[in-house]
Amino acid sequence: MSLAREQGQPQGQVTTKLHPNEVYFLSHGIVDIKFTETCTGTDTKFTKTCDKPCHCITTGQPYEGVIGKGVNARKGEGYVTVGAGRKNSDDVAGWFGERVASGFAFGLVDTNAFPNRLNFALQGTLTLTYSDGVTIDCENILIAQGSVGGTNNWWLGASKMKGGGTLTVHGGKLTCKNNGKGVLEKSIMVFSSKSATDPNHFNAN
Repeated sequence: MSLAREQGQPQGQVTTKLHPNEVYFLSHGIVDIKFTETCTGTDTKFTKTCDKPCHCITTGQPYEGVIGKGVNARKGEGYVTVGAGRKNSDDVAGWFGERVASGFAFGLVDTNAFPNRLNFALQGTLTLTYSDGVTIDCENILIAQGSVGGTNNWWLGASKMKGGGTLTVHGGKLTCKNNGKGVLEKSIMVFSSKSATDPNHFNAN
């Protein structure tokens, strides 16, 4: 299938076309980014719709997973491109919530605690590499696309993510693996929304 760059396409235009869906992570000093679809605990009650262990997409929609990535070092941002259709369903949102479980999730330009419907969702390891040689691996993290106010927006969550403190539904904390300088340590990453009006950009610091 061919992929036209259609980020920001109105949500109302629902087809079975494969779209390039880009999600951005703003992080100072980033030089590389990767999202590897992998997960543990694959049991789900949404077996009819979500028949693959580490992702879920609305029935009948195409899915190719992560098909691209890139970094703009000048802007301090990396992006991941997911090849998938854009039709929402409550089953995908249910699968997302099932995987987040008692953890925490938040949506860009969306103040709800959890999504009611999603186009697709995937679980895996988000890897961020920095100019000082440090690599951060955030495991069992979920990214998903839904829609709000006529546009497509992104969600992020994890079963071990925590909210609270000065954070609201627009941000959460997750303990990730720090592989810097040959020593495996733990780092707390704070994910938040870039702004109240941007549906595609997360901060990751």
